[in-house]
Amino acid sequence: MKKNIYLFVSFLIISSSLPAQVSITAQSTFGGVDFDVPADIVNAPDGGYYVLNNVNSPFPSGNINETGFGGGDLLLVKYDVGHNVVWQKCYGGSGGEGSTSLKLIGNELFLIGTSDSPNSGNKTAINFGGFDIWVIKTDLNGNIIWAWPEDYLVYGLSRPENG
Repeated sequence: MKKNIYLFVSFLIISSSLPAQVSITAQSTFGGVDFDVPADIVNAPDGGYYVLNNVNSPFPSGNINETGFGGGDLLLVKYDVGHNVVWQKCYGGSGGEGSTSLKLIGNELFLIGTSDSPNSGNKTAINFGGFDIWVIKTDLNGNIIWAWPEDYLVYGLSRPENG
């Protein structure tokens, strides 16, 4: 009985400290005719933001106007401070890709995900089997600088110390 009273009192304290109403300050929709899911979001240096998405819709559809490469692809979308789409870029091959994380480090973006695609689309190397880890480094406009491990393995590059 004491435990139930304690839980009830705890609930009252917590619920009385929650705001009565939440205000939505902005919202927008983005996607196509199939299952499209955001994976991560980061603030952009110019006050806008980047959203990394897993896209399964055919290209183009809805408000996706980028060309896709295969099964599921990664789609990076840049928004301005007014929540308007500035640009969108697709990354992938003929198989399936999935995104998990987006990081902004200095003036570069790191898209982290997986891929089971062979060398196709804008993926630059063969698949090692199943879904492999795929890290893509881009500039702030979404242009690929390198992809790991593929670019290093295919072209025999050594990893830059600062890269």
